[in-house]
Amino acid sequence: MSEEIRDILNRVAAGELSPEDAQSLLAEATPAPAPTPTPAASAADTPVPPMPAPEPVAKVSIRASAVRLVVLADPTVDTAVADGPHRASHVGDTLTIHSDLSAGEYQTETPRSTFATWLSTVNRAGSTLTVRVNPSLPLEVLNVAGSLELSGTRAPASVGVEAGSARLRDGSGPLALSVASGSADVEWQFHGECAVSTDLGSARVAVLPGSDVAITADAVLGMATVRLADGTTIKASSSKDAAEQQPVVVGAGTGSLAVTSRLGSLVVSVM
Repeated sequence: MSEEIRDILNRVAAGELSPEDAQSLLAEATPAPAPTPTPAASAADTPVPPMPAPEPVAKVSIRASAVRLVVLADPTVDTAVADGPHRASHVGDTLTIHSDLSAGEYQTETPRSTFATWLSTVNRAGSTLTVRVNPSLPLEVLNVAGSLELSGTRAPASVGVEAGSARLRDGSGPLALSVASGSADVEWQFHGECAVSTDLGSARVAVLPGSDVAITADAVLGMATVRLADGTTIKASSSKDAAEQQPVVVGAGTGSLAVTSRLGSLVVSVM
């Protein structure tokens, strides 16, 4: 009890103050109660910020193994649509499609050995994965131990084939093709910076009318041949020969097409 309040009560007891006057003085002397602190908001009450929208798809990447991969340009598709055993991911501005021969992560199966699981995967090998892509999107494709059919793209394309075969048709634009221990058959309208290489494999390349490149050929322990429309054949049997050769100009020769064969064969025909 404060001294001021004790003094007021003593004055009332001595008859110096009436109870009514004492009540007013006591109200003035009593400190106001401290405000009750507002409880902090819990994590559950905190609004969750919205997830950032994914970046627009600027490139399509396809990774396939042990399948027949068919890639078709389709202007009605915004980015890419896959039909067949696959899984997809969107990271940054790249949409990636992977072939997937597994039976399914959530499918109920009886317990089996690793060998039995491998046999099941082998039985599914050779399945067809069809991917329709917008022709204006840059494309990256890698197919291992399978076959590839690609047609109709108009954007830069980078294609890798390992221990398999590839057939590229009706394409236009920059193309980088690498074939390792396999074969490729290409009909393309080449523009920009292009390259075709084979390692322990073979390739036949048709340079379609409307192409605009200067062609150079190089062979390392293999053969690289350029056949012109008039029937002239130019062979490059070594890197030294390739350095001494004049490029074969198609169109205005604005772009370039470098063909390289290592322990294999590569034939380029100018149509």
